[in-house]
Amino acid sequence: MPAKPVKNDAATAVDARGLRCPLPVLRLRKAAISLPLGSVLDVTADDPAAERDVPVFCAERGWVCKRLGDGHWRIVTA
Repeated sequence: MPAKPVKNDAATAVDARGLRCPLPVLRLRKAAISLPLGSVLDVTADDPAAERDVPVFCAERGWVCKRLGDGHWRIVTA
């Protein structure tokens, strides 16, 4: 079952649990494309590769990426 962005009051949640590399980053990208700059996304992923891939993907785009815990990040697009 593909992860879909879910809009809540604080952020757009991207639940990529159960997806393997590169799908968590692709789901993040897909969710961010439809949002204006400065949007906040909460990403959850349980693929070990996401621990490296999500922060690198964000850094390449100049996005702020804060690790909130294992497999959970808050991202602000720029």
